[in-house]
Amino acid sequence: MTDKKIMIIEQAIKLFAAKGYHSTSIQEIADACGFAKGTLYNYFESKDDVMLSVLKHYSGMIMAMVENIAKDQSLTPKEVFLKQIHFQLDECVKHRDFIEMHIREYAVPVNQEINDFLYSIRSHRIRWLSNRFRDVYGERIEPFVLDLATMMNGILREYLEYIILDKKQFDTLKLSKFIIDRMDNIVKALMSSGEHFLEYSDLEDFLENR
Repeated sequence: MTDKKIMIIEQAIKLFAAKGYHSTSIQEIADACGFAKGTLYNYFESKDDVMLSVLKHYSGMIMAMVENIAKDQSLTPKEVFLKQIHFQLDECVKHRDFIEMHIREYAVPVNQEINDFLYSIRSHRIRWLSNRFRDVYGERIEPFVLDLATMMNGILREYLEYIILDKKQFDTLKLSKFIIDRMDNIVKALMSSGEHFLEYSDLEDFLENR
């Protein structure tokens, strides 16, 4: 991605967060970047194209940094998981205005390409959480991994809504530790009972989305 495209994306994030996506015009984005509207169209076809690029840039940056945490060989798999969750929560706090705008204005996405990308992000998140549980607990967790990923995803989402939508000021490290510890309790309960709900076949179409 060129420097100019990154600059447009960064300015768009600020404007979308401050004014909302629908209330921000292409002209305002161009003005914030210091060039003519026609120049912006050399890089993006439309405002929807800008928004899609914002989402791809932001999610790609976050996931690259999250995966970089896993390269720290001084950490145990559970410590890596904790650090990754803490980092993601902190990033959500840092960009809370943009995320709030995204939650409120894109509850029902109006652009199919954006909708498809958001769907792929959901799929990626469940696959990512499943892999983290495998890293932490090993092969014995396989029958339960999709239930665990689904439950943790739901738990994280609800706490994030308290932070983003309800403006709660939480200690994100304490929250991360609390969630990881609760998942540890759930793992022990599932292992003890031997029960699981989700099969891979239940989510195959969803999980295979790229």
